[in-house]
Amino acid sequence: MEFFADALTKTLPAYLQSLPIPRNAEELTAMTPEKAVEIAPLFLVLVVHFFVVQMLLCGSGSKAARCNTMIKLDSPKVVDKVTPKFKDGKIVMCRCWKSKSFPYCDGSHTAHNKETGDNVGPLIILEK
Repeated sequence: MEFFADALTKTLPAYLQSLPIPRNAEELTAMTPEKAVEIAPLFLVLVVHFFVVQMLLCGSGSKAARCNTMIKLDSPKVVDKVTPKFKDGKIVMCRCWKSKSFPYCDGSHTAHNKETGDNVGPLIILEK
């Protein structure tokens, strides 16, 4: 605990160093509720700062950053072979990983784009 308090006071700006931060376990257990209320905003700022820095440096996490959330999740790599069947002179392929008829597009990207602010759309292959 002493290490944390020393590191905290060394990194704080000078105008915040006068706050009554406990420097060891005895000071922490002896802290009155009034002193805890005095330093509560500081700890709130530190917690928020930690999460903001974590989001900026680490991203939002590997699960949230995953593109494919429904198609062949038990497979190490999703690979599809298709025989082209052109309809109206084109094939429309999914690129959002949300289509119920994957690998073909069913328009699921529209809801995905509204929900996330993304701009993903299908791959359209035109017949010669």
